[in-house]
Amino acid sequence: MTLYRHWIQALCLLTLTALLPVRESVELLFCLFMAGMITWKISGIPCVQGTLPASMPAVPSDRFVKRFSLSGTEACSRQFPELLALSDEYDQPETDSLTPCWKYEPDTFSGTLVPAEAGYDVYVHGIRVGDVPADLCPSVDTWQRERRILSARVSFYGGPYRKLHDAGLMERESPWQLQMQLTVRRRTL
Repeated sequence: MTLYRHWIQALCLLTLTALLPVRESVELLFCLFMAGMITWKISGIPCVQGTLPASMPAVPSDRFVKRFSLSGTEACSRQFPELLALSDEYDQPETDSLTPCWKYEPDTFSGTLVPAEAGYDVYVHGIRVGDVPADLCPSVDTWQRERRILSARVSFYGGPYRKLHDAGLMERESPWQLQMQLTVRRRTL
């Protein structure tokens, strides 16, 4: 369906180009060239290989990404500072800034899934950081058994932060949030 929509848009652009009042053949060639370039971009044919931004990596069609928050992180949180780097902004927060100055920089690491009695524990650099939520354990168990998990990444957010207000320096602590991203190979039929 998407392919037809792109070609209908391209046809409309070419029709509009043909309806433009053209005084010289150079203007006609320029209009046709521009319509062709727009059509090329709309139809999804990439001009340059690898033009996706770094924040949106392409996921090949033979795999998918499953993102979820880890459970049981509160009991493990005292060990998180061993994994994370200190932030430069923590000591000098800006006055009345809406963004807090976190003590530890958010970071992402490779994770390891280890079977446990109640499901799966998640480890980063040999430190247990949390558990896979119970409702996802059957899926993760299937993916592990079939060796379909290609990568496991754990992202850390939260912890102590500072803000500077009229009353002075405010120091608080936000609950840690850990998000796991599993890249899983699709089942081959």
